[in-house]
Amino acid sequence: EDLKKISTEELKRLGLGYRAEYIKDAIAKLDEGKIDFESLETLSSEEARKILKTVKGIGDKVANCILLYSLQKYDVFPVDVWVKRALREFYGIENTKQLRQFINSFGELAGYAQLFLFHYIRNINK
Repeated sequence: EDLKKISTEELKRLGLGYRAEYIKDAIAKLDEGKIDFESLETLSSEEARKILKTVKGIGDKVANCILLYSLQKYDVFPVDVWVKRALREFYGIENTKQLRQFINSFGELAGYAQLFLFHYIRNINK
């Protein structure tokens, strides 16, 4: 309820910048029932991703992060610059086709592979 009352300008003053508009859109969609995390849990990752991407500012990477980290959907594989770096460095993966093959090789557990890669490249392999 409190978040609904905060203005975009107030969010910007808090340092959220251009993301303020995205946050307001997410709050509105949650309030209107267009996004419901309990129902997202029951959907396939693909269906849930489509719904999440209706929020301004949410693309594949952020949607996949929400699916993996918040909804425990382990068949998704968020890719950011760190994961790309790990894939290139350790597996020689340079293109989308190779990436898709790599992800598919883990099947329903691809998210675990992403978690380990991300942790390793960010924290251990410095």
